[in-house]
Amino acid sequence: MTEEPYKVLRSYSALKTKLKAIENCRQSEIRRIVPTFMRGVNDDQIGEMVRFAVENLDIVKGVNAQPIAFEGRIDNNS
Repeated sequence: MTEEPYKVLRSYSALKTKLKAIENCRQSEIRRIVPTFMRGVNDDQIGEMVRFAVENLDIVKGVNAQPIAFEGRIDNNS
């Protein structure tokens, strides 16, 4: 819901792109969002994510929380 978690988790600021994707979903059959949460990075935004889903019930029918897994491109020293 803010830029900082994307910078930490993805190494770039993706919020505007993600919000545009939500708008694009209004034209498609996509109905779930799957945020990645990491303790101390964006776990404080879980409530805000649920509120976002409620405010967008016309397209968001579920939030599937994805806890972070320290595999591949994610460094567990972050």
